[in-house]
Amino acid sequence: MRVIKRKHIAIVDTGSRRLIYPLDTTFIRELNPKFIKKWIDTGWDVENSVMLEIKYFTIPAGQSFKAPASPLFSRVACLWNLGKYFRTIIFTKGYFENTDEINMKIDAWHEKQHIIDAENFLHKGIKPLSEDQIVQREIKFVYENFGEEGFLARRKHVEASYKRLKNADAIRGDIVLPWIALYLKNNYEKYSNLAYSIPVNEYSKIMRESFAKMTYYVMQQYQVVLNVSIAELFEQLL
Repeated sequence: MRVIKRKHIAIVDTGSRRLIYPLDTTFIRELNPKFIKKWIDTGWDVENSVMLEIKYFTIPAGQSFKAPASPLFSRVACLWNLGKYFRTIIFTKGYFENTDEINMKIDAWHEKQHIIDAENFLHKGIKPLSEDQIVQREIKFVYENFGEEGFLARRKHVEASYKRLKNADAIRGDIVLPWIALYLKNNYEKYSNLAYSIPVNEYSKIMRESFAKMTYYVMQQYQVVLNVSIAELFEQLL
Protein backbone atom coordinates (compact mmCIF):
# COMPACT_ATOMS: atom_id res chain seq x y z
CA MET A 1 0.00 0.00 0.00
CA ARG A 2 1.48 3.32 -1.10
CA VAL A 3 0.52 6.72 0.34
CA ILE A 4 0.82 9.91 -1.73
CA LYS A 5 0.26 13.20 0.09
CA ARG A 6 -0.76 16.35 -1.78
CA LYS A 7 -1.94 19.77 -0.67
CA HIS A 8 -5.66 19.01 -0.28
CA ILE A 9 -5.81 15.20 -0.38
CA ALA A 10 -3.89 12.07 0.41
CA ILE A 11 -4.08 9.09 -1.94
CA VAL A 12 -3.77 5.51 -0.74
CA ASP A 13 -2.96 3.13 -3.59
CA THR A 14 -4.27 -0.30 -2.58
CA GLY A 15 -3.17 -1.97 -5.80
CA SER A 16 -6.74 -2.54 -6.98
CA ARG A 17 -7.87 1.09 -6.67
CA ARG A 18 -6.82 4.44 -5.25
CA LEU A 19 -8.65 5.66 -2.15
CA ILE A 20 -8.95 9.39 -1.65
CA TYR A 21 -8.56 10.90 1.82
CA PRO A 22 -9.53 14.60 1.80
CA LEU A 23 -7.46 16.89 4.03
CA ASP A 24 -9.93 19.79 3.87
CA THR A 25 -13.32 20.64 2.33
CA THR A 26 -12.00 22.07 -0.95
CA PHE A 27 -13.29 18.98 -2.81
CA ILE A 28 -16.87 20.10 -2.02
CA ARG A 29 -18.74 22.95 -3.68
CA GLU A 30 -22.28 24.08 -4.36
CA LEU A 31 -23.89 22.51 -7.42
CA ASN A 32 -24.05 24.67 -10.54
CA PRO A 33 -27.48 26.39 -10.77
CA LYS A 34 -28.09 24.96 -14.27
CA PHE A 35 -27.69 21.44 -12.84
CA ILE A 36 -29.89 22.29 -9.86
CA LYS A 37 -32.66 23.23 -12.31
CA LYS A 38 -32.04 20.08 -14.36
CA TRP A 39 -32.29 17.90 -11.23
CA ILE A 40 -35.52 19.55 -10.10
CA ASP A 41 -36.92 19.10 -13.61
CA THR A 42 -36.36 15.34 -13.32
CA GLY A 43 -38.98 15.26 -10.58
CA TRP A 44 -36.92 15.93 -7.45
CA ASP A 45 -39.44 17.47 -5.06
CA VAL A 46 -37.64 17.22 -1.72
CA GLU A 47 -38.07 20.75 -0.39
CA ASN A 48 -35.13 22.78 0.89
CA SER A 49 -32.51 20.38 -0.39
CA VAL A 50 -28.86 21.30 -0.21
CA MET A 51 -27.32 20.22 -3.53
CA LEU A 52 -23.55 19.81 -3.57
CA GLU A 53 -20.91 18.56 -5.97
CA ILE A 54 -17.71 16.72 -5.08
CA LYS A 55 -14.68 15.82 -7.18
CA TYR A 56 -14.61 12.11 -6.45
CA PHE A 57 -16.86 9.07 -6.60
CA THR A 58 -17.93 7.56 -3.28
CA ILE A 59 -18.02 4.01 -1.96
CA PRO A 60 -21.30 3.55 -0.05
CA ALA A 61 -20.79 3.63 3.71
CA GLY A 62 -20.53 0.21 5.26
CA GLN A 63 -19.25 -1.50 2.11
CA SER A 64 -15.78 -2.83 1.39
CA PHE A 65 -13.27 -0.48 -0.23
CA LYS A 66 -13.36 -2.92 -3.16
CA ALA A 67 -17.07 -2.26 -3.79
CA PRO A 68 -18.14 -0.31 -6.90
CA ALA A 69 -18.24 3.44 -6.35
CA SER A 70 -21.29 5.65 -6.86
CA PRO A 71 -21.70 8.99 -8.67
CA LEU A 72 -24.28 10.38 -6.20
CA PHE A 73 -25.78 9.84 -2.78
CA SER A 74 -28.26 11.50 -0.44
CA ARG A 75 -28.33 11.80 3.32
CA VAL A 76 -29.65 13.74 6.26
CA ALA A 77 -26.61 15.68 7.48
CA CYS A 78 -26.82 16.64 11.15
CA LEU A 79 -25.01 19.47 12.91
CA TRP A 80 -25.49 18.14 16.40
CA ASN A 81 -24.00 21.04 18.31
CA LEU A 82 -26.39 23.42 16.52
CA GLY A 83 -29.40 21.12 16.77
CA LYS A 84 -30.01 21.35 13.02
CA TYR A 85 -30.06 18.97 10.06
CA PHE A 86 -30.07 19.29 6.27
CA ARG A 87 -31.55 17.27 3.46
CA THR A 88 -28.55 16.84 1.19
CA ILE A 89 -27.96 15.35 -2.23
CA ILE A 90 -24.35 15.06 -3.38
CA PHE A 91 -23.25 14.55 -6.99
CA THR A 92 -19.86 13.61 -8.37
CA LYS A 93 -18.54 16.04 -10.95
CA GLY A 94 -19.61 14.87 -14.41
CA TYR A 95 -22.79 13.13 -13.26
CA PHE A 96 -25.13 15.25 -15.40
CA GLU A 97 -23.02 14.92 -18.51
CA ASN A 98 -22.99 11.12 -18.22
CA THR A 99 -26.56 10.26 -17.20
CA ASP A 100 -29.54 10.14 -19.56
CA GLU A 101 -32.96 11.55 -18.69
CA ILE A 102 -34.67 8.27 -17.76
CA ASN A 103 -31.88 7.18 -15.44
CA MET A 104 -31.73 10.62 -13.88
CA LYS A 105 -35.45 10.39 -13.08
CA ILE A 106 -34.91 6.95 -11.55
CA ASP A 107 -31.94 8.22 -9.54
CA ALA A 108 -34.07 11.10 -8.23
CA TRP A 109 -36.76 8.68 -7.06
CA HIS A 110 -34.17 6.37 -5.47
CA GLU A 111 -32.31 9.08 -3.58
CA LYS A 112 -35.57 10.58 -2.31
CA GLN A 113 -36.30 7.28 -0.56
CA HIS A 114 -33.10 7.60 1.46
CA ILE A 115 -34.08 11.09 2.65
CA ILE A 116 -37.59 9.94 3.56
CA ASP A 117 -36.23 6.92 5.42
CA ALA A 118 -33.67 8.94 7.39
CA GLU A 119 -36.26 11.51 8.49
CA ASN A 120 -38.79 8.82 9.38
CA PHE A 121 -36.24 7.27 11.71
CA LEU A 122 -35.09 10.60 13.12
CA HIS A 123 -38.65 11.68 13.98
CA LYS A 124 -40.53 8.41 14.45
CA GLY A 125 -38.01 5.62 14.88
CA ILE A 126 -39.21 3.81 11.74
CA LYS A 127 -36.51 1.40 10.61
CA PRO A 128 -35.02 2.43 7.24
CA LEU A 129 -35.31 0.10 4.27
CA SER A 130 -32.19 -1.74 3.20
CA GLU A 131 -30.59 -0.87 -0.13
CA ASP A 132 -31.89 -4.16 -1.58
CA GLN A 133 -35.44 -3.32 -0.45
CA ILE A 134 -35.25 0.10 -2.10
CA VAL A 135 -33.94 -1.48 -5.30
CA GLN A 136 -36.91 -3.88 -5.33
CA ARG A 137 -39.28 -0.93 -5.01
CA GLU A 138 -37.28 0.90 -7.66
CA ILE A 139 -37.94 -1.92 -10.14
CA LYS A 140 -41.67 -1.52 -9.57
CA PHE A 141 -41.37 2.26 -9.98
CA VAL A 142 -39.47 1.83 -13.25
CA TYR A 143 -42.00 -0.58 -14.76
CA GLU A 144 -44.96 1.56 -13.73
CA ASN A 145 -43.48 4.79 -15.11
CA PHE A 146 -41.21 3.75 -17.99
CA GLY A 147 -42.26 0.21 -18.92
CA GLU A 148 -40.01 -2.47 -20.36
CA GLU A 149 -37.97 0.11 -22.26
CA GLY A 150 -37.17 1.92 -19.02
CA PHE A 151 -36.25 -1.32 -17.26
CA LEU A 152 -33.81 -2.24 -20.03
CA ALA A 153 -32.33 1.28 -20.00
CA ARG A 154 -31.84 1.05 -16.25
CA ARG A 155 -30.19 -2.35 -16.44
CA LYS A 156 -27.85 -1.19 -19.18
CA HIS A 157 -26.95 1.92 -17.15
CA VAL A 158 -26.28 -0.09 -13.97
CA GLU A 159 -24.11 -2.61 -15.79
CA ALA A 160 -22.09 0.13 -17.52
CA SER A 161 -21.67 2.02 -14.25
CA TYR A 162 -20.45 -1.12 -12.50
CA LYS A 163 -17.72 -1.65 -15.09
CA ARG A 164 -16.74 2.03 -15.11
CA LEU A 165 -16.69 2.54 -11.34
CA LYS A 166 -15.54 -0.86 -10.06
CA ASN A 167 -11.95 0.30 -9.65
CA ALA A 168 -12.38 4.07 -9.95
CA ASP A 169 -10.60 6.46 -7.59
CA ALA A 170 -13.06 7.02 -4.74
CA ILE A 171 -13.68 8.20 -1.19
CA ARG A 172 -15.11 5.73 1.30
CA GLY A 173 -18.58 6.70 2.47
CA ASP A 174 -17.74 6.77 6.16
CA ILE A 175 -14.94 9.23 5.39
CA VAL A 176 -16.89 11.59 3.14
CA LEU A 177 -19.86 12.01 5.51
CA PRO A 178 -18.06 13.95 8.29
CA TRP A 179 -16.47 16.19 5.65
CA ILE A 180 -19.94 17.04 4.29
CA ALA A 181 -21.06 17.92 7.83
CA LEU A 182 -17.97 20.08 8.33
CA TYR A 183 -18.60 21.89 5.03
CA LEU A 184 -22.16 22.68 6.12
CA LYS A 185 -20.98 23.85 9.53
CA ASN A 186 -18.36 26.14 7.98
CA ASN A 187 -20.95 27.55 5.58
CA TYR A 188 -23.91 27.51 7.96
CA GLU A 189 -24.96 31.14 7.33
CA LYS A 190 -25.25 30.39 3.62
CA TYR A 191 -27.50 27.36 4.14
CA SER A 192 -29.25 28.18 7.44
CA ASN A 193 -32.56 28.93 5.72
CA LEU A 194 -32.63 25.29 4.54
CA ALA A 195 -31.99 23.80 7.99
CA TYR A 196 -34.48 21.80 10.06
CA SER A 197 -34.48 21.33 13.83
CA ILE A 198 -33.26 17.97 15.12
CA PRO A 199 -35.99 16.49 17.34
CA VAL A 200 -35.08 15.73 20.94
CA ASN A 201 -35.96 12.05 21.26
CA GLU A 202 -34.42 8.60 21.66
CA TYR A 203 -34.03 8.19 17.88
CA SER A 204 -31.93 11.31 17.38
CA LYS A 205 -29.80 10.13 20.31
CA ILE A 206 -29.19 6.83 18.50
CA MET A 207 -28.26 8.67 15.31
CA ARG A 208 -25.90 10.97 17.17
CA GLU A 209 -24.16 8.06 18.87
CA SER A 210 -23.81 6.26 15.53
CA PHE A 211 -22.34 9.37 13.88
CA ALA A 212 -19.90 9.86 16.76
CA LYS A 213 -18.74 6.23 16.56
CA MET A 214 -18.19 6.52 12.81
CA THR A 215 -16.39 9.86 13.12
CA TYR A 216 -13.99 8.60 15.80
CA TYR A 217 -13.25 5.60 13.57
CA VAL A 218 -12.48 7.93 10.65
CA MET A 219 -10.17 10.04 12.83
CA GLN A 220 -8.37 6.85 13.84
CA GLN A 221 -7.98 5.80 10.21
CA TYR A 222 -6.37 9.12 9.29
CA GLN A 223 -3.94 8.71 12.16
CA VAL A 224 -3.07 5.07 11.44
CA VAL A 225 -3.03 5.11 7.64
CA LEU A 226 -1.74 8.63 6.96
CA ASN A 227 -0.20 9.70 10.28
CA VAL A 228 -2.43 12.78 10.03
CA SER A 229 -4.55 14.15 12.88
CA ILE A 230 -7.94 15.59 11.96
CA ALA A 231 -9.32 15.47 15.50
CA GLU A 232 -9.35 19.25 15.84
CA LEU A 233 -11.59 19.49 12.76
CA PHE A 234 -13.98 16.64 13.43
CA GLU A 235 -14.42 16.85 17.21
CA GLN A 236 -16.36 20.09 16.71
CA LEU A 237 -19.00 18.06 14.86
CA LEU A 238 -19.75 15.86 17.87
